Amino acid sequence: MRHLRFATSEEAYRGVIMAFLTNQDGLIDGRSGLRTWSSDVVIEIYEPTQTIDFSQVGFTPKRWTTFLKHYFEPSGFSTFYQRVVHGKPVQESGYSCPVNAPHTMGNCLIGLSAHSRPLRVSLHSRACVWAPTGLLDLTFASLLAQDLAKDLASKTTPRILWHIDQLQLNAIKSLPILSELGLIQDIVDGKYNYSPFGQLTKYEFDKLERTIHSPYKTYRRYAKKMEKLQAGGRPPAFLPEIPPEYKIASISTGEGRVSLVDLANEFQYPLERLQWSARQMGMTHKTEIAETWEVTDPRVQRLIGIIKHNQTLRGVGG
Repeated sequence: MRHLRFATSEEAYRGVIMAFLTNQDGLIDGRSGLRTWSSDVVIEIYEPTQTIDFSQVGFTPKRWTTFLKHYFEPSGFSTFYQRVVHGKPVQESGYSCPVNAPHTMGNCLIGLSAHSRPLRVSLHSRACVWAPTGLLDLTFASLLAQDLAKDLASKTTPRILWHIDQLQLNAIKSLPILSELGLIQDIVDGKYNYSPFGQLTKYEFDKLERTIHSPYKTYRRYAKKMEKLQAGGRPPAFLPEIPPEYKIASISTGEGRVSLVDLANEFQYPLERLQWSARQMGMTHKTEIAETWEVTDPRVQRLIGIIKHNQTLRGVGG
């Protein structure tokens, strides 16, 4: 097992690529220009940050939305999120990714878990092609850690622990990213030829330069990407976020106003217990059950989180 440690998410993204370029052992050939580490990898990040501009790898907002749709279901994930925020600090809450992504070998990202004291987010991946698509998983984990730290008013720095059973890097598809990282010239000059992936990357780059009109679609597509990057072209800058519906529990459309009775009926939860929780938050008096609040009111969201957490403890719901 390889254990790679980094201070920030940005350092992790570059550092894993450099590890492929500089390691001489442990890499095995994969399909279509892939190189794979023969042992599983654990990536640890001590201060998760997310400032990577997705346009650097050619990603648009649509690619981020597709990733979220494939791996996270808003209702289920918001329940997980609320469990972490409102549950006991040492309890480990988990989320299993739905099988929506079109993978013949099963989901790349299997699931994740978290606990709040100390704040730590763990991911488990069957496989991960680090560049470019690994940036999606890394970004989601980093944003999740940051959002949880904010909602928990955490005084400790969140940490990410990511177990990847099979970590891969594709020489052709990583060329635009290597260009953005300022590594292409070193590769062209043969600086990393002592490593298997360095040799493969130089071979693919030279081949790409010669095959701008290649009959192979992949080469034509990435040759055009490289030409566009070298000419200074890239998509508009884009810094992704986790949408509110993945963090805030909602009733039906998540809009409008609700009363305690509405909440009790929606979740089949004892009204008396709900009234007690509401009074603890200074929302209402015992007799004022007709009062209503916006669904997005933080106090309503906290009530919903408490309801779902208590139902989970009793084995009700998911």
